[in-house]
Amino acid sequence: MTPKTMEFQTLFDNMAQGAFLQNAEGALCDVNRAALELFGLDRDEFLGRTSYNSEWRVLKENGQPMLPEDHPSMAALLSGQPVYGSIAGVFNPRRNSYVWIEINAIPLVREGEMKPYQVFVTLHDITERRLIEEELRERVADLAEAQRVALFGNWKFDMITGRVRWSEELYSIFDLEISESGPTYESFLQLVHPEDRPLVLDTNRKAAATGESFEIEYRILPRSGKVRFIREVGNARKDRSGKVVGLFGVAQDITDRKLAEIKILGYQERLRALTEEISSVEEQERKRIAGLLHDEIGQVLAIMKIRLGSLSSTEPEAERKAELEEVLAELQDTITFVRSLTSDLVPVILYQLGLDAAVESFCEDFRQRHGISVEYRSSGPKVHFQDNQLLLFKAIRELMYNALKHAEARNIRVSLSHDAAALRAVIEDDGVGIHGKQEPENGGRFGLFSIKERLRNIGGTFSIESTPGSGTCVTLVFPFSGNRTGRDDLADS
Repeated sequence: MTPKTMEFQTLFDNMAQGAFLQNAEGALCDVNRAALELFGLDRDEFLGRTSYNSEWRVLKENGQPMLPEDHPSMAALLSGQPVYGSIAGVFNPRRNSYVWIEINAIPLVREGEMKPYQVFVTLHDITERRLIEEELRERVADLAEAQRVALFGNWKFDMITGRVRWSEELYSIFDLEISESGPTYESFLQLVHPEDRPLVLDTNRKAAATGESFEIEYRILPRSGKVRFIREVGNARKDRSGKVVGLFGVAQDITDRKLAEIKILGYQERLRALTEEISSVEEQERKRIAGLLHDEIGQVLAIMKIRLGSLSSTEPEAERKAELEEVLAELQDTITFVRSLTSDLVPVILYQLGLDAAVESFCEDFRQRHGISVEYRSSGPKVHFQDNQLLLFKAIRELMYNALKHAEARNIRVSLSHDAAALRAVIEDDGVGIHGKQEPENGGRFGLFSIKERLRNIGGTFSIESTPGSGTCVTLVFPFSGNRTGRDDLADS
């Protein structure tokens, strides 16, 4: 062996990459240590085989068994041309697993000859890279599946090159054919509903200028012609100097949710209209019943009282006179009850003098009836509601009775105030407070729940601040419906 040959052999044996030599018949002539470690064989075991021996248990990149004609070293021998980057999996018995290698086969030809006499094969261990690639493929597949399930896709816009890249699901959402070059920003804008296009343009322009994240909802008009609703969240990408160089975002198809919201809003509007109609019918019925009590029963009772009074003045026998006086007293109690019932059904003062006067009168009557302190305050001009006045009056009355019966309050304060948009009523007491289970949100007292729902139906709000043992403060906000007048206007009605 010449010094040059010895030098080559030393280099061959100590290569970091695996390598072997194969002759024209496919027999393995030489192998280095790195290759033996990859194959998990001793030198004698390796050299006793051919490169395409079935004992190798070699797999192609797609996982199928590698046939002799598929082997890169054989391909190099037959064609006389190098073969680079062929991927194969070889079973390593010492590791009891497959080792994935990248194979490069270079045919060696003597001067003056055409056919290779040997093939020099190098082997590069890519097992770790293969595992990383497989994991990456699984993650990409999982992400694609997640996007299909959740109806969302991601996009990236490179402001330097103007290139837009979409995920597969995003093409599906926008009903476009998948393109390797990706859609242009202009083609994307053409899909956006014309009424929403300025919003999308302005949002992207601000994100590109300021680098701030964004979240918007807009409509698109895909080829199907059916409008879709899109929710998009994105942020800007910057270079090391802080300059915005691109945008990244996630777009989700929220059409089903939006259609459901629209349907629910429709139901709520119908419910609101129905509630208002029920309230109107209820108020009319109250007026009718109150009229019957006043005009029919009340009048009859009044006439009976007059007639009995005239009988008692004719100097009847003492026994008869006592009976008449007893009947007169019972009749007076009945008349008082009917008047009270009529007032509860339809507080006449509410319609004659307005809400402020009605609440003030009720507070005074409440104080006298129940012997507790009631303070009433009103700020701003006196306001008379043409709409929902009975609802507000009944709500205040219900809350005052709650404070008396349930909270055992000894002091109640009622305040009315308003601005251009709404009237605010605040009812405070020093009672035992309201426990969480009694609040209207948790299905507590029906009266509170009814007030809250009726307020919600007219666009108002209901809030409670209460601590057990420290009293309760309830705030009612009634929006003006655009139909309200001052007390002077009512004088002519």
